[in-house]
Amino acid sequence: MRVAVVGGGLLGSVVALFAAARGWDVELIDARSSLLSGASCTNEGKVHLGPIFALGDSATQEVMLRGALSFGPLLEDATGSAIDWGAMCSPAFDYIVMPSSLLEASELAVRYSSMNARFDSLYGELGCRYLGRNIDFLVDPEPREDPSTGLGMFASTERAVDPVALCALLTAQIAATPRIATRLSRRVHSLENGRSGVDVSWQGSDGGQDSDRYDFAVNCTWESQLTLSPDAGPGGRNFRVKTAVRLPRGAGERAVTLAQGPFGDVVSHHDYTYVSWYPDARLTNEFGAAPSADAFRLLNRVSARDGDDAEAVGWRADLARRQIAALQRLRLLPDSVDRGELIGGIIVGHGPRDIDQLESQLHNRAEFGTHVAGRLITPRNFKLTTAPLAALRAIDAIDTAVAGTVLA
Repeated sequence: MRVAVVGGGLLGSVVALFAAARGWDVELIDARSSLLSGASCTNEGKVHLGPIFALGDSATQEVMLRGALSFGPLLEDATGSAIDWGAMCSPAFDYIVMPSSLLEASELAVRYSSMNARFDSLYGELGCRYLGRNIDFLVDPEPREDPSTGLGMFASTERAVDPVALCALLTAQIAATPRIATRLSRRVHSLENGRSGVDVSWQGSDGGQDSDRYDFAVNCTWESQLTLSPDAGPGGRNFRVKTAVRLPRGAGERAVTLAQGPFGDVVSHHDYTYVSWYPDARLTNEFGAAPSADAFRLLNRVSARDGDDAEAVGWRADLARRQIAALQRLRLLPDSVDRGELIGGIIVGHGPRDIDQLESQLHNRAEFGTHVAGRLITPRNFKLTTAPLAALRAIDAIDTAVAGTVLA
């Protein structure tokens, strides 16, 4: 059986590995010149246990828990080997309560206690193994004074995986898997679902058009998922171009999230430190079926290097400096840090309102699962945390469809 996986980010890469393990022949198609080179490798890598969604509903928190506790085992199943999570993970996150937080520390304490109770209720089903270690709570609901900022702080057991290291691991595994063929620099523009298969059409980097038919196709694209599968989700989606800065190793020693609202993170990985200050980091906030041309131009401006003019270089340097300076004022970075590598990606969520508003739909991530239309499978997934679980659900959907076809 031939399966096309459209989109070579984390979700698509894990779908491809699971499909190949089933004995299916897989073609992994991506518009970029290399796999896992978009949003999958430019985020902080947090495997969410739920605290950042304190304003979200209980369904969101349960989805995050299920995704987080299955994240490690599913990736080990996909790669066929044990992963040294200790070498790939950050320190545990501290949640520092900002003076202008959307929730006060006392309100956060109540919500964190509720999250711990939900974790306890799911313990028998999900276990307590998280990124290679056992945990017995999510967040300590008793705040303490943060030693760096002097603000209230909650300690958690949540960690981040280094997305650069994780993407390198998956890329190597895909290259070593004979049943996976990659078609890169091919932008898919249509998925035509038929009774006997799915016709996938694309344009190559040279402008040439081509297509092929597959028994099944899985739409794992990120920014363009709704344009290729318009019936896969209600309404439009929220698209934000967001930047961050990679600093040298040791620039930060902690993993910190500033709660609750549009603030930022500092994440110490083994080879670098990831920092982001949302008021400067976020460049756009749009709602629709796909990001605008202006959004893509901004993203290209963030990532472009060769042949840049002085104005573009200066713009990137200034954007990085502003984020660093904001975190230095909070005493979360040393004053000696003055520059870093600006990175960026597109965040996908729901609703037109940004996270600085209590009623924003971005506080929820409960829309999770698989949309099946004939032989076209579209996983609904909006966070790194839940990508391996969404990949497994997509494969299960193909299994179900194959079984139905055989029985019919």
